[in-house]
Amino acid sequence: MNTDIDLYAVRKPEARLGTAVAGRYRLETVQGTGGFSVIYKAQDLETGGPVAIKEFAPYQMDAADAQQRMLGLTQMRREADILARVQDLPGIPGVLDSFTHDGTYYVVKEYLDGMTCEEHARRFRGKIPYALVGYILSETASILDAVHQRGILHGDVSPMNIFLCADGRVCLIDWGNADELTVPDATGRFLQTASGLPEAVNQEFAAPEQLVASVPQDSRTDLYCLAAAGYRSLTGQFPRSAADRLHGQPLVPPSAVVAGLPAFFNDLLLRGLSIAKPDRFQSGAEMREEIARHMSFSVTGTGAGLAAVSAKLLQEKRSPLGVLISRLRR
Repeated sequence: MNTDIDLYAVRKPEARLGTAVAGRYRLETVQGTGGFSVIYKAQDLETGGPVAIKEFAPYQMDAADAQQRMLGLTQMRREADILARVQDLPGIPGVLDSFTHDGTYYVVKEYLDGMTCEEHARRFRGKIPYALVGYILSETASILDAVHQRGILHGDVSPMNIFLCADGRVCLIDWGNADELTVPDATGRFLQTASGLPEAVNQEFAAPEQLVASVPQDSRTDLYCLAAAGYRSLTGQFPRSAADRLHGQPLVPPSAVVAGLPAFFNDLLLRGLSIAKPDRFQSGAEMREEIARHMSFSVTGTGAGLAAVSAKLLQEKRSPLGVLISRLRR
């Protein structure tokens, strides 16, 4: 066990605001909390710019389970290592620093200005226009394609982990469930390695193979989760869970929830949500290409550092406008 880390230390996030970690990063606001971490917005006192700091906070775990706490620390360190290896790719938040200080572990990341897809949906009363959902799916599929080619699986794609930046970028965040993939098999497809770490599966967005330990995961697993995130963002409803569908309960087509949805968009999500992996999109590039067959996008600034995304349907006479961060942001 790492003696530099106090697995039972209790640090109240709000009480620490205004203090400087390692004498350099002044904690300003709490951005979120997870099973074993707290995320702060902080100021880098050397550069003067904002950063995001993820602190290992094991006090949120079962107090009696030292093994669970140690696994949480291992998972957080693995996340920092994986991000460092792919941060040159578009749509990946940069890792600026990681260190042990005052009995716990910290990862300093690029600060992203904007909000998650789930937060943005709430600005649209729980739903996002399909034109914008198409843009989000296209950009995220591109990120996943690049990451998969590096042999990395995200493992937890959801509206909470797709981040819409104020400048129009889409980023994929929270790589705590990310895992390395093995060398390609006979078909040329990567398969997930056994990391030895338990996976906290998000049941609403999980692919069927994430529910069965003996079934390997690959790039198509992330793409199922992405389609589920698109379904949720578009309809405001969770898709039927993979667990329920494996027991015979049908998936409600998104066109039955969203009036006037183009047929290609309905088919896009249904294909992404196929139970059988061979029936899904086989890569992020394939998914993005399918979207590009029907939609084109342009990103323009709207002032004050914000951006808008417009989408033109190539196969229909409609030209809907999807607003990315918009004036509803504040």
